[in-house]
Amino acid sequence: MKTLYIIDPATRSQCETVLAHLKEKGNISPMEALIVYKIPRLAARVFELRQEGWKIQSIRSRDLAGARYVRYEFCGRA
Repeated sequence: MKTLYIIDPATRSQCETVLAHLKEKGNISPMEALIVYKIPRLAARVFELRQEGWKIQSIRSRDLAGARYVRYEFCGRA
């Protein structure tokens, strides 16, 4: 049985912002979300969007300094 999570109204607008960015640009990184939109917990917002039925792929990458990060790519509705 799949557990459904209710999105807190305080984070609802963050989810809408992330979803709009993904639809427009196709992908987003945690640093981009933090700097551009002041969203510190992108992974949590992506989790909530996935619970709503959006298909978002996690792509693991490394930056030029070798630090690991995840970039989220929009794939439409699940």
